[in-house]
Amino acid sequence: MIANPENPFELLQNDVAAKLMATSPFDTIKFPDGSSFKVLTEDEGDIQFEFDALIAGLGLAIVVQAPTGKIGQPDIPGPLINDLGFDVWVSEAPVFNREEFGTQLRLSKAMTIVMGALHLWLAPSLATDAGGSIVFCSGFDKHRERVYNGEADKTGRLIISRIVHFQCPQVAAQISET
Repeated sequence: MIANPENPFELLQNDVAAKLMATSPFDTIKFPDGSSFKVLTEDEGDIQFEFDALIAGLGLAIVVQAPTGKIGQPDIPGPLINDLGFDVWVSEAPVFNREEFGTQLRLSKAMTIVMGALHLWLAPSLATDAGGSIVFCSGFDKHRERVYNGEADKTGRLIISRIVHFQCPQVAAQISET
């Protein structure tokens, strides 16, 4: 999670990561050394090392990407972001994950848990006196890649991902120069 969130977008990423880490069965997954499963946030910095450690140690990783948005009425104060969205990448190294040292939680199941945990959820950072903007799932895509361990590795390790898209329809964010 982002250590010192400085804006509504970083707060939202932290809220989503905390929600997922508190959701069963993610809250019970442990590394062989006993440390807990961690949901990564894109704005933590260079998270490639932590992502690789999750895939290598457990066979499963979840990354909350930084939000993106559109301002439908740029001529009014706020600005009012009327199309804020973010993606959650759920990734699996299936050969390793389904062995005795992996999580045994298949990619499709993990993806549906992420969707169920966040769909129609009100993130604390989106709550306002008027209620706030709920999060809803708007779809998902897939991604595949092979990671090779040097030139001698001809087969590589397959990592498959599902990219789950979420929307927050009305978010007021105060943007300032400081």
